[in-house]
Amino acid sequence: MEKELELTVLVSENPFTDKVKTPVFILCNCWAYVKSKHSSLPGTNYILSHLSDHGSVAVFYYPKVDLHHYGIVLYEHDDYYVIEETNYTSCTKGLRNVPKDDPSLIGFFDV
Repeated sequence: MEKELELTVLVSENPFTDKVKTPVFILCNCWAYVKSKHSSLPGTNYILSHLSDHGSVAVFYYPKVDLHHYGIVLYEHDDYYVIEETNYTSCTKGLRNVPKDDPSLIGFFDV
């Protein structure tokens, strides 16, 4: 019987708090990260057919690589959103300020 090896790395769950272990597959998959925080998150096809102007999950589309990307909306400011996400930079977790007029931001989904 083979033992499953769970790969983990240390990342900050919040840049201002202690570090916690996050599985590598979550760091390398933006949808999996959002799903780990919002267990009721449906699949991509459902999300894309139910986009709105506001919500707890930001949905991006990058046509040059034909990929969708998901992040958690932490704050909304007058002209930008603070997004917590994984895999915007390969297999890492971080925060990003996204202008409200970012052409890659195609909508939001609320969970």
